[in-house]
Amino acid sequence: MLRKSNHWILLGTESRKVLRSEAPCKNVLKIRQRKMNHHKHRKLVKRTRFLRQKIKFERDLRRIWLKAGLKEAPAGWQTPKIYLKGK
Repeated sequence: MLRKSNHWILLGTESRKVLRSEAPCKNVLKIRQRKMNHHKHRKLVKRTRFLRQKIKFERDLRRIWLKAGLKEAPAGWQTPKIYLKGK
């Protein structure tokens, strides 16, 4: 038997029969699906990056206020606008 680019060629009594395996196509589809899922996830992360940073920042401020004994932000407090996408 010889292997020639994903085809098996049988030599001998049965001259030049070609057997093809069906598995690689299925594996390729799985790999492409996984690649696309990764791409979509990275795109989503990039699109929501500033929103996630802003939420984390606000959570940290709330944690600091609670440690200081306050229930909410001090009077007159305005959250800084540091996480804006377009400057």
